[in-house]
Amino acid sequence: MITLQGFTSLAAQSVTAPREVARLLLALPLSREAVGLCLALVLVLNTLVFSLGQLMSGPPPDGMALLLSSPVAFAGLLGGSMIALILSLYWTGRGLGGRASLMQVTLLVTWLQALRVIVQVALLAIVPLMPALGGLLMIAASALGIWILVNFLHVAEETPTLGRAALMLVLSVVGMALGLTLIFSLVGLSPQGMTANV
Repeated sequence: MITLQGFTSLAAQSVTAPREVARLLLALPLSREAVGLCLALVLVLNTLVFSLGQLMSGPPPDGMALLLSSPVAFAGLLGGSMIALILSLYWTGRGLGGRASLMQVTLLVTWLQALRVIVQVALLAIVPLMPALGGLLMIAASALGIWILVNFLHVAEETPTLGRAALMLVLSVVGMALGLTLIFSLVGLSPQGMTANV
């Protein structure tokens, strides 16, 4: 069982040595049920941290109130986005000759979301006191998240170069965005429509 010290150490190594962390995670003897449970857990934790942030910062802007005022709605939005990213990464990887399984991609994205929880907690403490520093931390965390994910893909997909892994990520994000746009269009959702219905 992983300890708190082990978790924080692994989180730090995800920044300094992401490929080694990816290999360690992929070597864990986890079942599909365990990976799914971990995914659900980080979804709940992200939702709890987000809800706490909403309580501290006040109500969201009018245009986003419908989605962001309810923890259930936010969890659904985040969960759907996570699943879309996982599937997009998996299918893109397969299309470009990658070797990662769906469970491996799910595990790595789940760990990345666990790191996101740490960042969100740090932002809750920093932003009220030093908003500018919080903004810089958010930008740095986003850049590091991309770097970590590219390295994770490099290991899991066994790509010859980091550039190939970066290409996989770019194509995955584009594919996910197009897919979500199509789905929203089919169900009649749009940013303008959501704003008008609030």
